[in-house]
Amino acid sequence: MATQLVELLILAGARVKRKSANARTGQEVQFLRSLIDIFMAAPEKFHGAALDEFDGLVCALCANADPETRQAIGARLAHSADAPRRVLKQLARDDISIAESILRLSPNLKDDDICAIIRARGIAHHRAIANRFDLSYAVSEALLALNNEVITISLLKNQRAHFRPHVLEALVDQSRKLTSLQAPLVNRFDLSPALLTRLYFYVPAALKSQILNRSDHLEPALIDEAIQINRASLFHPGQDKEHLRHSVYQRSIQGHLTEVQLRALISERKIDEFIFAFAYLAGLDEDAVKTILNDSRFEALAIACRASEIHRDLFSRLVFGVLLEGRDKAKALRILDLYLKVPPDAAKKLMRLWRLRSKAVQNANQTIILDAKATATRRSDKRQTA
Repeated sequence: MATQLVELLILAGARVKRKSANARTGQEVQFLRSLIDIFMAAPEKFHGAALDEFDGLVCALCANADPETRQAIGARLAHSADAPRRVLKQLARDDISIAESILRLSPNLKDDDICAIIRARGIAHHRAIANRFDLSYAVSEALLALNNEVITISLLKNQRAHFRPHVLEALVDQSRKLTSLQAPLVNRFDLSPALLTRLYFYVPAALKSQILNRSDHLEPALIDEAIQINRASLFHPGQDKEHLRHSVYQRSIQGHLTEVQLRALISERKIDEFIFAFAYLAGLDEDAVKTILNDSRFEALAIACRASEIHRDLFSRLVFGVLLEGRDKAKALRILDLYLKVPPDAAKKLMRLWRLRSKAVQNANQTIILDAKATATRRSDKRQTA
């Protein structure tokens, strides 16, 4: 049967080649459509030499077919996981009205095929690729390399586009100036808690609210686990300043680690010990606290203090007694006003994300879903795949 199919396809191919390159008859169009019907009805019969002959024959017929026919053929082959690649690549480079369905849907286009099309074609093809059902790291990065704002936004809006962590981090940093990227980034399911908290400090109020609302979907047990992991990370033996860590640990197990103790550490200029103690009380890791203290606008510190129910007086001592020591204190009233303007509920929501951002927590929880919609989308994808 396979041999007969190959022979028939060879004979058909020879007939097509004898035709003039400009010939376009109704019979040829019908023949092409019939070939596709036969293939779609039993693609498993086309393999090896038979698939190669079929692929070459359809390519030859499509090259001489009218746009409407090519569009119809492309739309049918786009859904097939068995569609031959030569004709797919040929149609994918065609006019966008013909190529779009294949670029967006075909599971049989390989990354190399798609990247070659990105290099060869223009923005219409790029936009269709950016909206593919599934995009690998390589394809996403090839699209980003175009440095086209419209394509980057389309790509970020595609929840099934995959990005390496360092690429997302670069996009978050870029969005500080290119503000059109901020909303698509905030709405991505795969944006880590660390990147969401970074975004929080320079997006407008409406997007700040969206970030805070996403923390509502986090399970309380996950936050409790994160606090425990962060606190445990503070007391790993053999690390630098182990004597300071031991001091904080002893106070914590004796119940002496309080806001009063934090005030005393500030007064005694024991800043390293204060960092460990503050991290323990807030349920953060050491790196997170250092990031908070390095925020020159003090918004992060105001949020951390409000979320941890640390009084304004301690916030003031820390800012003006340590962080602004010897520097211009003209911003004093504005900074104190900042503390009062931070809603405690909003601060607690953002602190959930801060607690999840540490490397220790990320290692313990490889996938942290930050939006209920993400769960629904993934379940839908699994059902469609099944």
